[in-house]
Amino acid sequence: MLTPMQYSKKLQSIATSDKGVTATFTDGTTESGTLLIGAEGAHSVTRNWLFQACPSDTSLHDIPISSFCTLTKFPRELASTLRALHPIYSMALDPSGQMTWFSIQDCAAEDPAEWVFMILVTWRLDETRDCEALAMDGDLLLDRIRAICAPLADPFGAMVQAIPRGIKTWYSRRLKYWPTRPWDGRSGRVTLAGDAAHAMTFRECFFCESLTQLGMLTMPGFLQYRPWPRPGKRHHRRGGAPDTDRRHEGAYQRGTGRRGGPVRTGGLAARTRCGDAESGQLLGDPRLGGARTERVDGQGGQARRTVAG
Repeated sequence: MLTPMQYSKKLQSIATSDKGVTATFTDGTTESGTLLIGAEGAHSVTRNWLFQACPSDTSLHDIPISSFCTLTKFPRELASTLRALHPIYSMALDPSGQMTWFSIQDCAAEDPAEWVFMILVTWRLDETRDCEALAMDGDLLLDRIRAICAPLADPFGAMVQAIPRGIKTWYSRRLKYWPTRPWDGRSGRVTLAGDAAHAMTFRECFFCESLTQLGMLTMPGFLQYRPWPRPGKRHHRRGGAPDTDRRHEGAYQRGTGRRGGPVRTGGLAARTRCGDAESGQLLGDPRLGGARTERVDGQGGQARRTVAG
């Protein structure tokens, strides 16, 4: 039987043995199993525990890229135009290295004016204009974002200009990443997935060989290495053989390293650039899961937009 999802839990400590692993939470409760998967993001407590012998190995690294994010609604016509580009997400690249992204978070309402969009903008840090004060003043930050996105063609330019004042925003002066390192999985009892295993900027996924390669850094990739009972079959495995679990977790780590190598070793240049916006060379690569890159021309300028194929 699957354990029901529990909320408001914060991991405090982990204990492993030949028979399994136990997680203790800050509220005093515990959960035990055969495998603990730390998928709690870039600031993973599980990753810190795995590298407790050398805490500096879990340190996040700064990168000179700033970011803006918000959740917002748009006027009916603009909302419909954005969703017509792609039903899930689309992005635009400016030759300056700026990336503008939108995704549809909630479109259950029949009225497009009630749809909720996530807007994300990243750009190269300007040491003079991108100051910490932007994090304290949402309107000042929005003015900065509108100026950055002014050259974009519509509907991307219009989208940014239509973000209302007073809305909640998130700003990071410098994004962070973690250069993935091999970890001691404690005989296959503890592993990492998602940003806990490969904390990267929003832009870096385009420098994997393919979206499949990036996917191998996430839980679907891990599940390919670990045998699970087929539906309808009773699962007799209790605790598991340490050597078997060690092999599966080790194979997953090797696969993660092999497929994630370009992400880890691309260096600062790969982490800061946003693709060749003029030729679409990177984002137009058919190896990127069928993604396609197109030129968008309109009032206010031009941009490259990329959508899932």
